[in-house]
Amino acid sequence: MGVYKKDNRYYIDYYLPDGKRKREVVTIPGTDPSTITLREAEKALAIRKAELALGKFNITKTEKPQKFEKLVEAYLEWADENHKSPERDHAACKNLLIHFQGRNIYNLSLWEIEKYKSVRKAQGRKPETINK
Repeated sequence: MGVYKKDNRYYIDYYLPDGKRKREVVTIPGTDPSTITLREAEKALAIRKAELALGKFNITKTEKPQKFEKLVEAYLEWADENHKSPERDHAACKNLLIHFQGRNIYNLSLWEIEKYKSVRKAQGRKPETINK
């Protein structure tokens, strides 16, 4: 856990009770993030630690929900501009969308991805196809 500065902004770094690491920008309402001092950032970390200890911290307030479809859409736009033949990307994303549509990307776990790979293998797909 700690405080660090990157690109004129202070960040706090800490672990949640479930063991996940969390990093966030220090924000103070009504204050420009580039004017926040190290002492204020340390106070923000102390407040966050106290909230965690008392069980008052709600992680859903700090994470903006990001839908899987939006991520895929952004990736495909990028692939269309940067890959010579983005058809492979479109085909792969089509299968991923069928399985993960409507999901928040922050809630996807390694277990769910492994389940997806097992489903694809059960459908008769070769390992080379699944792992791309």
